[in-house]
Amino acid sequence: MRRSILLGVALALLLVGGWAQSQEKEEARPTTRRLPNFYSKVGLRQSQRDAIYAIQDKYADQIEDLIRQVEELRKQRDAEIEKVLNDEQRAELRQLMEDAVKNKTKKTGPGAKEEAAKPSE
Repeated sequence: MRRSILLGVALALLLVGGWAQSQEKEEARPTTRRLPNFYSKVGLRQSQRDAIYAIQDKYADQIEDLIRQVEELRKQRDAEIEKVLNDEQRAELRQLMEDAVKNKTKKTGPGAKEEAAKPSE
């Protein structure tokens, strides 16, 4: 239950706050800052934008830590789930996952739209 709450909070923070970046990372690359979804459509003054950016910066490190925690929990969960399978099932699962990646690459690669538009024979 506690893990579910942690995951929910982390995901909610991501959705509401967007992907905020820490001050150090902002300085290391070009400063392309983003407002949360739809905020740019409500006529913000520059001072409001600056305040929002400061708030995003304030929470960025905490959010990144939570994201790392969620990723680690997912890895632990997936490893534990995989232990339930026998060797044959694990091998079959890996093959299915590899096939899915190959099929996705084929569908999203160059010419994917043209291939999808062709009538089936």
